[in-house]
Amino acid sequence: MTNESTATKLNEMRLGHMAEAFKIQLQDISMNELTFEERFGMLIDSEWDNRKSNRVTRLLRQPDSIKITLRLPKSNIIPTATSTRDKYLYWRVASTSKKIKT
Repeated sequence: MTNESTATKLNEMRLGHMAEAFKIQLQDISMNELTFEERFGMLIDSEWDNRKSNRVTRLLRQPDSIKITLRLPKSNIIPTATSTRDKYLYWRVASTSKKIKT
């Protein structure tokens, strides 16, 4: 399999950012010093970071007209978030604390 076909297949699997990172790795001579696992890990990290960044951006762009009910676990505090960003931060705190408990 050639490098170009690998990049094309990554794009077809909707891993576009990973395909771009792969092309960059191929052009960078210093990448030859790294092991396969290190280079592969960098590709995975690149795609993961891009997806998380896109998700946060998408959530922040949601209109404030969307009603979000937020409840923090074991708390009587009722959030009075006025912006989408505040609602997202409350949601992240609540979802993180649920994951830690289980």
